[in-house]
Amino acid sequence: MSNQNLRDKLQLIIDGYFKSFIDKARHADAQDARLALKRSQIHALFPDSDAHDPDGSDDFNCRTQLQLGLACGKLRRTIEAVAAMRNQMAHSYDIDRVNECEAEVKHKLGLLQELSAENSCLRSAIAKAEHEIAEVRRHGEYDDKKAQMAIELRSAKEQWRTAYYSKIEVQKALINRHSAVVDLNKK
Repeated sequence: MSNQNLRDKLQLIIDGYFKSFIDKARHADAQDARLALKRSQIHALFPDSDAHDPDGSDDFNCRTQLQLGLACGKLRRTIEAVAAMRNQMAHSYDIDRVNECEAEVKHKLGLLQELSAENSCLRSAIAKAEHEIAEVRRHGEYDDKKAQMAIELRSAKEQWRTAYYSKIEVQKALINRHSAVVDLNKK
């Protein structure tokens, strides 16, 4: 994990703990909040103490002790999580990996610059070609030449078709004459 990720997680844990504590304090009436704060301070200073409520109310004492125990458990877990994250942060700095990543970034930036230069060159070539095509079309030479070539192609195809079918007719006539000659030779 990166240091920033660990810091963010730590901040989320701390914010969540304090937010829940503040929400509980807001919902309790003023006396309960004051007594809960006293109890939490006493319990934080003396976790194994068995202090009683000044009113003598056992129900209040049990409820307060339960809330304090839960809050202390959350606090201990948070402290352990913070210690674990600090340990990870202390061992996460690897100079070789940082140098390797920096070299990779430099290489990729060089490759990116080469590709962007090639891209701009290709874009300018495409723009130039499109401009030249537009110029040719603007003068009308292209369309006229294209139409003329299409007509020439049609006439050449028609001449080829005529020559092809006449050749077939000549071949049929030759085959018929050859057959006639062979029949005469047999007689």
